[in-house]
Amino acid sequence: MELEYELYLAALRRPALRPVAAEWTEAVTAVLARRTDPVTARALVALMDGVCLQVLLADGEYDEEYARVMLGRILAPGPRTKRRNPRPRARPNRRRARPTPETGWPGRGPPVRFSVMTTAPRTTGAVAAGLATIAGDGTVLDTWFPAPELTDAPGPAGTERLTPDAALNALGEGAAKALGVDARRGVEVVAVRTVIASLDEKPLDAHDAYLRLHLLSHRLVKPHGQSLDGLFGLLANVAWTSLGPVAVDDVEKVRLNARAEGLHLQVTSIDKFPA
Repeated sequence: MELEYELYLAALRRPALRPVAAEWTEAVTAVLARRTDPVTARALVALMDGVCLQVLLADGEYDEEYARVMLGRILAPGPRTKRRNPRPRARPNRRRARPTPETGWPGRGPPVRFSVMTTAPRTTGAVAAGLATIAGDGTVLDTWFPAPELTDAPGPAGTERLTPDAALNALGEGAAKALGVDARRGVEVVAVRTVIASLDEKPLDAHDAYLRLHLLSHRLVKPHGQSLDGLFGLLANVAWTSLGPVAVDDVEKVRLNARAEGLHLQVTSIDKFPA
């Protein structure tokens, strides 16, 4: 449940994540609608979100009886109005002309025929080269993919580090200047190539998770066009600063390093995504 509200909070800060939050809400509503109806299902989702949010914010206990009463009020059938049965009208005993496949209805011309339209198959994979920021303990703080692509034959899923020459070919001349150890932040920036063999499979690691988020940001996939199962569990909490992503435990150390160089470190947020 806490991950759900982390998603909502992140979506408020980053508009690109709002389709993901909407997808989650729509999925829960769809499950409930099988037992009720779409309107009642949306009301149930709103009630459950509100009750759980109060429990998390107030650090209180879940009141099962209260939840049962409120759910009962939503699910209770409302009053039904009786409808008068109108007096049946006598119908003249006339035979109506029937249409034929060739001529259609009399006086209306031949029937309009529609051809069946098919849509192109959905692209199932993705690939991209980018720059990853790695903390001293090996934690992936973020991965930036400037030009993600969809492809039908991406190859085996996973992430590999690129050599400087391969990074130059994939990312351009600016990548060479960005690579290497950043002693001020205590991180290393490396070039990577990440492959998603199937968007229907759940993310494998942090690089995979960031690539899926970039696909959403670049509007290459729709909210329901890929699996995001377990995505938040793969991402670390990061201090997003004016100097770039920093490990949360290293913020004060980095602040001291920055001041020694006459720089000011500003922390904009501590979250799984930059604000």
